[in-house]
Amino acid sequence: MLILVIDVTKADLHETMMKATNGDGIARICEISGHAPTLAKCLKYLRKGGKLGLVGLPKSAVTFDDPLPDLIFKSLEIHSVHGRKIFHTWEECEKLIESGRVKPGLKSG
Repeated sequence: MLILVIDVTKADLHETMMKATNGDGIARICEISGHAPTLAKCLKYLRKGGKLGLVGLPKSAVTFDDPLPDLIFKSLEIHSVHGRKIFHTWEECEKLIESGRVKPGLKSG
């Protein structure tokens, strides 16, 4: 399993994701920044049947440039958190990092 963390202020999101997946798209994305334009682009880069986890809290409207191919025709699963689950989610993420199962950090091509 490839885990890729991308700093979109320093790398081209489209180019980096497509290169990492040989043009197939991403199976799972966890969006934690809450940056509305990045969230909108996540849908574009998910492959059919992909899963999107939403942890970040957008402070502005999220718009989709091309909803038919990017959202409607992909049969995506979208999961979000609310209420007290937000804190539970953070705690579970911390456990994954502490256990070594997830290693956040930037990867270079």
